[in-house]
Amino acid sequence: MIATKTTKESVSSYQQSQLDLETVTIGNESVQVSTTQKSVYSYDTKGRILTEYNAYSGAKYDSVLYKYTAGAVTIRTINLTDKTFQTEVLKLNKQGLAEKLINGPFPTSYNASYDQDGYLTSLTDYYGVPEKIENGNVIQWVFTLEGPGTGDFPYIYSYDLTKPGLPPIKLFYGKSPRNLRTKYTVQQTDYKQTGPVKYTVTYTYVFDDIGRVKRQIEEEKDSGYIFGGNDGKVTVTDFTYLCP
Repeated sequence: MIATKTTKESVSSYQQSQLDLETVTIGNESVQVSTTQKSVYSYDTKGRILTEYNAYSGAKYDSVLYKYTAGAVTIRTINLTDKTFQTEVLKLNKQGLAEKLINGPFPTSYNASYDQDGYLTSLTDYYGVPEKIENGNVIQWVFTLEGPGTGDFPYIYSYDLTKPGLPPIKLFYGKSPRNLRTKYTVQQTDYKQTGPVKYTVTYTYVFDDIGRVKRQIEEEKDSGYIFGGNDGKVTVTDFTYLCP
């Protein structure tokens, strides 16, 4: 089980602070990254998440409490910076996996089903968008924006089928993805702009002595102004684990 997760992003002028500066080498390029989020998790004896504590750059914090009852999990997120909170309740199936949202701060059509091993077989996400799933891996998701100059944004995901996916932090969402993600692309299909508009994220990994992922590196490439000009952005995520 994952005990902590630390996220570092490419250093940019908008960051309020630059913590734990590190130089990461990707190919022939060196990129400076700094910490933007640290998360700590605790679990019960069944491997279900109980608490989550998140610290963000800019001195912002929140904590998340998970309470399990017969057929449901209540998720209470407390913003420790401005003292606000929100609550979600998810209906769980007989496997203890989330089927649908019963109550939450926003309207949603979230609905999911799983195989006998706990991998997703179908999912309509919080945006009400169905995802295409193959052998426990989400392989396509399409986001649509209405209005002039917009259109469909199909997300296409690729995986290394020889390696298992990261262990789930929130087990009630199932074990998916089954395998390690290697890339995803977004091709804007109806954007009123000259030239190709394509966004790509590639993933590389560093493993510990027993084969667990200890570092994930994401590199973004944007050939058009889909995602605010994130071309070249690097995100590094480090994981530590509870004793096996």
